[in-house]
Amino acid sequence: MLKRTIATAVVLLSAVSADAQYFGRNKVQYDRFQFAILETAHFDVYYYAEERSAAEVAAQMAERWYDRLSLALDHTFTRRQPIILYASHSHFTQTSILEDGGSVVIAWTWAASHTGDIAGFAATGARLTMSGLTLYDFDDEDRITGHWQVVDRLSVFQQLTQNAAKSV
Repeated sequence: MLKRTIATAVVLLSAVSADAQYFGRNKVQYDRFQFAILETAHFDVYYYAEERSAAEVAAQMAERWYDRLSLALDHTFTRRQPIILYASHSHFTQTSILEDGGSVVIAWTWAASHTGDIAGFAATGARLTMSGLTLYDFDDEDRITGHWQVVDRLSVFQQLTQNAAKSV
């Protein structure tokens, strides 16, 4: 019983110090996605370079459905439309998209299993989630020119701390 109490205290105290190491880092992150662009007759497909084959399939499907729906609905695009592909469902689950002029804001949440070390926390297999906002800027031809993000990293560290305490 005493060993369990000491182990729990050590985990909780180390979690506090880990939290302190990351204090102040929950702020806007200025990153640039390294998207490649696959241009088709009606779409600009943005994708990660390593996902080229998936982007080709998505582009082909988009063009096929565009042909069918534009005929059925008697509607055509006046310019190519952007399609943004993420590498996997666990990267981003989009929950809200707002457009204003040359910018698009996406509220997102990702979920993943904790299968490897994160900031000194051993894998627990528990589900982790993180939410954030991403703002994309577009030029006059609807190409992504930049982006910035606000992410909730603190919630990830709180989940890691809770999961570490449960596994003791």
